[in-house]
Amino acid sequence: MRVLCLISSGRGHLDLGGNGFTKYITQLNVNNEVHIISTTSQCKLLENITYKTHVTNHIDQLMLPVEEHETYQFTEYFFQFLKLLELKVKSINPDLAIVDRILGLADPLLNSLSIKYISMGTNGIDWRKHKGFILDPNLSVHNKNGLTAKLSSFLKWPKTRLSAWSQSKYLNICFVDRDFYPLSNNRVHHINMFSENSYLVDDKKNIGISLGNGYYNQEEFCEKLNAILSIFPSNLEILIFGNNDRWKTLSKNIKTPNKLRFLGYVNFNDYFKSISHLIFAGGVGTLWSCIQYGVIPITISGNIHDQNYNATYIKQKLDIFISNIFEKQGYYRKKIEEMKNSTKYTHSIKESVSIIESEIKLGY
Repeated sequence: MRVLCLISSGRGHLDLGGNGFTKYITQLNVNNEVHIISTTSQCKLLENITYKTHVTNHIDQLMLPVEEHETYQFTEYFFQFLKLLELKVKSINPDLAIVDRILGLADPLLNSLSIKYISMGTNGIDWRKHKGFILDPNLSVHNKNGLTAKLSSFLKWPKTRLSAWSQSKYLNICFVDRDFYPLSNNRVHHINMFSENSYLVDDKKNIGISLGNGYYNQEEFCEKLNAILSIFPSNLEILIFGNNDRWKTLSKNIKTPNKLRFLGYVNFNDYFKSISHLIFAGGVGTLWSCIQYGVIPITISGNIHDQNYNATYIKQKLDIFISNIFEKQGYYRKKIEEMKNSTKYTHSIKESVSIIESEIKLGY
């Protein structure tokens, strides 16, 4: 089976947060020919794995704006890009596509080519309406700037209702517990991407910081971070994940006696054995890694999209208070273990891949 993966430029969408495409594709790659279309940086992260990569640095053009105030000018160049991408997909001729769920325009593209596809990522919803709960799981973009008509005219794509999130009528994959996003529809497949080797470790001596690719008010961010770090003893090492250049600029405003170690872009799951707490932006992949490995999660508020909802989830489920986060770490880790033991998944990655392979062979 030939499988095509369309992946945005977001590093966390690939795998740095513990979830995303890498582990899933690794399993798919065992019996299938897997192709990747993504940016140069994403393809580079996969260069040591036997994927067939195709660099398309404008892949994020498949993202649709969701904010009411956003304006989006669909230029002639935009349509030329879509045409070239369409030709690339045709040349690969996949039996199945797996789409980064943030790439909403992948749906009409693949539908126009009659390619069956799976959408993968967080539960596609309108995060703007979140006030402690989720509303509107089917956020639609109603004919933004007449885009539907333009797609039909320029590319001969069938007119269709556009969505800001890719939504497959076949299958949508989410790497979290079934109860995590309350309004997941029946076609969402909740997959346990962690192996049985994810375990709690008692000897944790460091603190981790990973704040993704979001943009922050530097002064406000450092003020919050310094307040959190002041709670911890000075003999702990602080492991910093992500863009080293950005972090080294920020670090000038970080006030802590603790040693800072800059690790750059790595899979920080490899370091979780030595981390007691992780300060992060609230991404769902990172959160679920914390739960699986017994790392106490601390979020810095004011982030984007689903992250605020995830931060609320942490507060409600773990009853976390920063003031006692170090002294009561035994209590919090017990709560994390309870969460881990109560999680509900549909299948493991391996089981899910076997099901998909069987369905494709039978005509899906």
